[in-house]
Amino acid sequence: RIGGPVLAAALALAAPILPWQWVSRRAEGERRRFGEQLPHALDVLASGLAAGLSFPQAVEYTASETTPPVSGAMTKLVRWMTLGHATEESLRHLLLAVPEESLALAIEGIELQRQVGGDLVSMLESTADLLRERVELEREVRAVTAQGRLSGVVIAALVPISAGILLSANPRYIDVLFDSLIGQLLLALAVALQLAGWAIISRLMRVRY
Repeated sequence: RIGGPVLAAALALAAPILPWQWVSRRAEGERRRFGEQLPHALDVLASGLAAGLSFPQAVEYTASETTPPVSGAMTKLVRWMTLGHATEESLRHLLLAVPEESLALAIEGIELQRQVGGDLVSMLESTADLLRERVELEREVRAVTAQGRLSGVVIAALVPISAGILLSANPRYIDVLFDSLIGQLLLALAVALQLAGWAIISRLMRVRY
């Protein structure tokens, strides 16, 4: 009723992107927290094994000595092993529940050690050091790309802020965008270009390693 059917259709098409992005950001933040805590969890697991605990006991000890989200993953692993699942099967269940690359690397190392033998404590400590370096690299990448991410935020906020300034200065400048078909089409095009620019900048700032 306010902006016309064209702008309403454009906003209706763009609206589902917002909750999807919110969920994606939450998932990415949770993944980052898990990756940052995993090296410490592996150190705790290695210390428990070095103290003479069995693998299930060491995992339970790790769950009690860490914080979410890693502690929740370790608790799930303990529960599966307590229910009678084999260790390898429980680890695979955990990887399905927490599809994190760092966790996959640690699980592959544990499975390999259980198959061919070797010093599990030393392997866990080496993996923890490797993952710690990976976390440091990810932090450096985020610091380097911070300016690009800020540019995306500025671009996304530029049109609404400009429209608010014009609306407060002279509402008649803005009314033509809502009252005419050409204005509504221009607003719909602006929304589409805003989303495209934001998506392109986000894609350019995403570094895979």
